[in-house]
Amino acid sequence: MSTTELPVGFDWDIAILNSLDKPDDRGLAGANLYTKGGSSPEQKLPVGGNTFDRSLYTNKENIIALVLVCEIKSTVEVCGGRLFISFTDNRYSRYDSLGGHSTVETFDPRGFFKW
Repeated sequence: MSTTELPVGFDWDIAILNSLDKPDDRGLAGANLYTKGGSSPEQKLPVGGNTFDRSLYTNKENIIALVLVCEIKSTVEVCGGRLFISFTDNRYSRYDSLGGHSTVETFDPRGFFKW
């Protein structure tokens, strides 16, 4: 996703969050990934529409929850809304920071994301 897809003064923050039943292959509780600054190199996602291939260091059977979170933020760090796509619950959620436009829908992400 590129910053040109949003109005001037807004940008994407993207995260991939997971919850595991047992520790991953490294003995850790999971590997959350982020585009925002301050993340360690192992947790950093590319920005500006670049694709990526990252290991979660576990198998699908060990994953309790795997969620893609897309947040629209202004350049002064005010949230404009969030989109959640749950790969494990097959749900799409949209939350408007002002309210009134939030929704939760059944969604099969397999047509859009490979995991």
